[in-house]
Formats: sequence, structure tokens, C-alpha cells
Amino acid sequence: MNNLQIFKNQQLIPLKENETGEVIVNGRDLHEFLKVQQDFSHWIKNQLEAVGSEKDKTHTLLKTSANNGGGTKIEYILTLDVAKEICMIAGVAPRTNEETKKLSKQARQYFIAVEKAWNSP
Repeated sequence: MNNLQIFKNQQLIPLKENETGEVIVNGRDLHEFLKVQQDFSHWIKNQLEAVGSEKDKTHTLLKTSANNGGGTKIEYILTLDVAKEICMIAGVAPRTNEETKKLSKQARQYFIAVEKAWNSP
């Protein structure tokens, strides 16, 4: 986690580390950062299918209680690689707005920088 400290004060998208030491991203945080206009639930399912993500391998589901007490909410926890892939396709999708295209490139560059810092000795 020491390498993640480099990004602690300048995180574009919140990063965490899972129990195996892998950098992970909450899909909802990525959706919010990209300012996607489609609702989260449909968007994330479409993105995961488009990039060929495998449940429990490249993404996991986490059920949490909804803030308003109205049931549960599903969080999608993504590996850094899947988050990068989603940014790649989100930025070139035919109906993507210009702001999302720019943010998608910014997020990709951010994830690449995180990966470099994480993998450097």
C-alpha cells in the first residue's frame, strides 16, 4: 500500500487495495468520475460484458445496504486492468459525450501512472 500513498492527496478516482495487495477501483466511483449519463446499473453491466470481465477474477460484487434503508445496493469492485479497459471503450463509444471522452483519457493516464508507481521497486 506504500505506493498508493503517492496518490493519496491527488486521487482522481479513489483507489483501494484488496486482501491480496491488488489495486482496486469501485465501479460507481469510475462511473461518477466519467460523468456517464446512463444509469450506473445498466452501464456497468454493459461495460463489464464489453471488456470480457470475469466475475470473481477481474471484478467482484459487494452487496451493501442502501443509505435510505430501502434494501441493498450492489457495488462492483474492479481490478485496475478492467478499470483501464472500461475507460478505453467508454471514450470511444458512439454515443459518448465529449466530456466523458476527455475524462476517459484522463482516467486511463491516471491508472497507468498508478500502475507504474505500484510496480516500481
